[in-house]
Amino acid sequence: MAKEIETKFKVDNAVALRKKLGQAKASVISKTLERDVYYTLQGLRFPGTVIRLRTLDRETGIFTVKLPGRKSGDGPFKIRDEYEARIRGPVTFGRVMRKVGFTPCFIKEKVRETYTLKNAKILLDKLPYLGWYMEIEARKSRIKEIAEELGFSMAEAIPGTYMDLFDAYKKNVKKKNLSLTFPK
Repeated sequence: MAKEIETKFKVDNAVALRKKLGQAKASVISKTLERDVYYTLQGLRFPGTVIRLRTLDRETGIFTVKLPGRKSGDGPFKIRDEYEARIRGPVTFGRVMRKVGFTPCFIKEKVRETYTLKNAKILLDKLPYLGWYMEIEARKSRIKEIAEELGFSMAEAIPGTYMDLFDAYKKNVKKKNLSLTFPK
């Protein structure tokens, strides 16, 4: 189990952010298209719990369970316990999930660029409809330091999830049936 501490920021200019990351000597780790399938168990909801299968490619996936986060006193940070396991054969794993009673309830796609800087993970994400966001995962003090170094104020930090942002977007554009996936 790991303790996940993160926050995200809306990115207006991904090119400028990449330049700042380069100037700060951030290391590029990967650039991938990620497809996340979120599950419920036989229609049951576990408030605040995330059960997710992330497909990185046909051969590699990550199965994740995130427990409910803390609600008070964390300000712009999302803090929760996270369990992850790398898996081979995510398509088969997804079939097994469905066979034992898990039902897909939400699908999210994003192009993710992963960087490291000062013992922190920085994720630059492009999502359908929502645009670009940056997540920083590290200790709270390190998140604040890196955000400032990259030109972001903690007052701009977004502690919510991409699902929260997408729900707000759908409500704003009055389109309930949108999917957070790229056009095929």
